[in-house]
Amino acid sequence: MSKYSLVLLGLLLGLGGCAPAIQFSEVSAKIADFHPKSIVVLPFTNSVGMENANDLTNQKMVQVLTDTNFFSRIVPPGDVKALMLRAPAAIDVITRYRSTWIATGTAEPKISAWLGKAFNVDSIVFGEVTAWSESANMSHHIYDAGLALRWVDAASGEPLWKASEGLEFIAGNPCIFDCSSASKIMDMCLRIVMDNWPGMKK
Repeated sequence: MSKYSLVLLGLLLGLGGCAPAIQFSEVSAKIADFHPKSIVVLPFTNSVGMENANDLTNQKMVQVLTDTNFFSRIVPPGDVKALMLRAPAAIDVITRYRSTWIATGTAEPKISAWLGKAFNVDSIVFGEVTAWSESANMSHHIYDAGLALRWVDAASGEPLWKASEGLEFIAGNPCIFDCSSASKIMDMCLRIVMDNWPGMKK
């Protein structure tokens, strides 16, 4: 997990093209031949025990995708959850999709294609919140946030991009000018991810 002071990162993000490099990124050789126009964002999961971390990251993911103007259609996690409520079988399908990825690092082609048709999209993004916390000691406040995501070709199940980013910020205690939150740090993580998203330029 990368560590930055809030002031330093603010300067980096304020300078065009100077955002910190992404922590991990693996891009498919097929990315140059893939030109998606639509995407479904599957609800984020996490192992940190905070459902609000998932919900806030879901919202932020949709917003940063919208801001790129790259996709003509973005299906938000709320629509996926609505389908899962209407059709309980969808819960099993999406759970299996995630479980297969965790076990093998691959996306099942048949389920990818089913998701593509169900939501009328040509690509899928899903992932986990890997860090989300705020703590303090006698001299510092410490804020952590992180995520891992996968971007998949819906038609073939080909993983187009695997990436992760995590940031830790240390502020003074008491924090006067450098106070933050896990939510704000996640915003920065997503900004770094989006700046490194392959092919995210029309």
